[in-house]
Amino acid sequence: MIESIYYIGLNQLPQVLKSVMEMVGESGIFLVRFHDFKKHQAYIEMIQRLYPSAERVESNLLCIDATSLSFNRPASPYEKQERA
Repeated sequence: MIESIYYIGLNQLPQVLKSVMEMVGESGIFLVRFHDFKKHQAYIEMIQRLYPSAERVESNLLCIDATSLSFNRPASPYEKQERA
């Protein structure tokens, strides 16, 4: 498992999240803690774009619900850059 999501490039984030969400199962959740929401705004925005049901549940905690099946959506621009 990844200890820090910051070590993952934005271009790899969609695939990593897809894998993690597949592991948590249909009714699971994935919690992502951010030390500084402003500093890591690009990560937060991408997560919310890929998983629209993701919500901030505490001052530094984002909750992704597995029922938000983002991996059935079109690839993000970051994924396209990775494939090129």
